[in-house]
Amino acid sequence: MHMFVGATSSPDFGRFAADHGVFVISTFSAVQAFVCWRAQGLTILADPQLGPHIDAQWRYSMGMLKSDPAQSQKCAGADDALRQLVRARVPILAGTDAPSPGTTYGASLHGELALLVERGMTPTQALAAATSVTARHFRLDDRGPVQTGLRADLLLV
Repeated sequence: MHMFVGATSSPDFGRFAADHGVFVISTFSAVQAFVCWRAQGLTILADPQLGPHIDAQWRYSMGMLKSDPAQSQKCAGADDALRQLVRARVPILAGTDAPSPGTTYGASLHGELALLVERGMTPTQALAAATSVTARHFRLDDRGPVQTGLRADLLLV
């Protein structure tokens, strides 16, 4: 399931999700940019480590949405829901829904991880959400953890 949009969330949302054995693909990059107007695209484009590597065909989409603090209350429920999910130990998988407006493949994952940490995950939990937790829930047994004999396409330190 993906995160939802709304000004509020049910106070038992995290427990409900845990009781039903689901995992959640965060997609805050898309939700934040397109609905809540907390766009990270311009920040990612300006990052000297990320921006130069974004293909020209995605640059327009990355920069088309501007932040509007007046709209941010639309996501307060999703922010609270993520904190509940973390407390209830519901598996969170990092995902961006690229190429939704304001996102791109690869680079937006950096912003997604920052959003997860801003909303209550530890940096270690966020990294696991992008690697081992995702591999486990998609049954990708040849990758995920950093371990001898497993495939490792990307390592974030």
